[in-house]
Amino acid sequence: MLFRSPDALVYLIEALQFANGDFNDLGNRFVWPLLLSFFFHFVNFPSYFEYANLMKVISVIISSVTIFVLFTITKKLVGERPALISAFLFAIEPNIIENSTFAIREPVFLLIGLVSIYFVINKNTRFIALAFVLAGVSWDTRINGIAIFFTVLISVFIRIKEK
Repeated sequence: MLFRSPDALVYLIEALQFANGDFNDLGNRFVWPLLLSFFFHFVNFPSYFEYANLMKVISVIISSVTIFVLFTITKKLVGERPALISAFLFAIEPNIIENSTFAIREPVFLLIGLVSIYFVINKNTRFIALAFVLAGVSWDTRINGIAIFFTVLISVFIRIKEK
């Protein structure tokens, strides 16, 4: 079986189209296939099976990076020991592990959302605009990103009110 999720096959086809320069069919699944197309542009596999495996590897790598981003955010908010516990619990959560192996857009959604939250809690106010851009990209990746956008918006209002 090539994929355990039928969506992954659609992402594969769209990523191959984007890698070949065909951007005519931009739908609501733009971010994940575009990221995959960057990697697909540099390889030329004889079958879809190799592309599917590459998608899974990229997805697992993105999920692994997300663990460190979550650790950094929680370390800033609550300290190092609770940050280690939260990162560990996130890393062993079965749905996170399973979604990483499906080659679907959830890992990239989590990474973009967490990086957006990291930028909004950063002391440097220059990153606030980047936090909004990434919150918008997470919203474009999945409709659930609206929660990240409003979290960033509320955080900015709280920071402005404190000053």
